[in-house]
Amino acid sequence: MATFPGSSPDTASHHAFRAHEARTLAQRQVRRCPYLFSVAPADFDCGMPTDLTPPSRPGFPSTHELLDTAWRRYLAAMEHILTHQPFLLGGRFTLADASAYGQLGMNLVDGRAAGLLEDFAPNTFVWLNRISDGEDRGSDGELFASERLAPLLQCIADTFIPLMQQNAIAYEKAKASGQTLFNEAAFDRGEALYDGSLLGLPFRSVVKSFQVLCWRDVCDQWQALSGNTQRELSTRFPVLQASLFSQEGARQPGDF
Repeated sequence: MATFPGSSPDTASHHAFRAHEARTLAQRQVRRCPYLFSVAPADFDCGMPTDLTPPSRPGFPSTHELLDTAWRRYLAAMEHILTHQPFLLGGRFTLADASAYGQLGMNLVDGRAAGLLEDFAPNTFVWLNRISDGEDRGSDGELFASERLAPLLQCIADTFIPLMQQNAIAYEKAKASGQTLFNEAAFDRGEALYDGSLLGLPFRSVVKSFQVLCWRDVCDQWQALSGNTQRELSTRFPVLQASLFSQEGARQPGDF
């Protein structure tokens, strides 16, 4: 058995196993890209081996332009805030930071994505690394809703909210037609698919019942706010209108 210099056969076997697992995981995640909303254009070539090249899918519009546009808008909105304050809601780490970190933190493990992010949004890159290193722990600065949140809220209103609304409507239609299988299992069978658009670009996706539940929770949280608070938020951030937070397609928590 070949071994690494200075290593035992057992250690070499462990390294070989880890390398095999890493390759297998990468292959699996690449195959899942269309389910995860990332559909490559036909004949896409990223310079990687075929089994590590994001696939296209017959009948599905490519979403690479849509995702790149949304990613850059999201980063620009984050940068607009983090250039002037340490966290999204002021001087303290909150659930808002945790949510945004969950969306962007994965870029840190991809060298090319991390480089692009650092070049395009350097303050956001620093913010991500501070959270990754645990520097957010114990933050206790003042909380405030800066006017600089407006572009980020607009980005959410242009992407996340319409995606949740379209998914919820598709869920209701699929249920009414007798569909009971959703999410990745349905995607693999070509079931519960729907067509939509975001930022003026088309997409095709599978109904995701867990997103229906997520959207229902968001709507419930908005409705739980007092009328005065809703009006104050809508006045300060006009994009936050009550009409956005419809619970259409989000009333069956027992279905998940």
